[in-house]
Amino acid sequence: MMKKLIAYCLIVLIAATTASGHATSQGDYTYHVHENGTAEITAYTGSEKSLRVPEQLGGHPVTAIGYAAFQGNWKLTAVMLPDSLTTIHASAFADCANLTAIQLPEGLLRLEGEAFSGCRNLVVVALPMSLETIVDNPFAGIDPTISVPKGHPRFAVVEGVLFDVPDRRLVHFPIGNHITEYVVPEDILEIGGGAFW
Repeated sequence: MMKKLIAYCLIVLIAATTASGHATSQGDYTYHVHENGTAEITAYTGSEKSLRVPEQLGGHPVTAIGYAAFQGNWKLTAVMLPDSLTTIHASAFADCANLTAIQLPEGLLRLEGEAFSGCRNLVVVALPMSLETIVDNPFAGIDPTISVPKGHPRFAVVEGVLFDVPDRRLVHFPIGNHITEYVVPEDILEIGGGAFW
């Protein structure tokens, strides 16, 4: 009975691993290949100050920066992301304390919470027109100047505050704004996770 149970567990584990792809390395990058053939960067071990993330790894288009993939990299000062990128997961660049510039590509669809938290030297962030989803506050604990293209269908910045207009949600309030009182606009129904952090 025990042998059958172990065999069953191994089959389930192998099936799960196969279904979710596999992790491999190329140069300073560790990445995960999804079933659809796209790559998600899961770790970076390099020491570059100014980094251009590749469009492909192992012949697979890079479409995502994984959870905490670059977290705590104090060497990075500037990052240029590939046009193939669609998702930046939570804490992807968290605590990259010397990061001063990040180029978010047109084609980026999703930006998750605390993606840049702790990047205290990040001064300016330009959100692309393609961006469809922001989960919680990607800029928690920092105070960059955020810009949104005119006529963006979803996001707007009003007096430094970032809003998700269709969801009527306040996404990010600039922590460097030392006012003692702020009146949330009447049409806002939700304060996003970490919005005032």
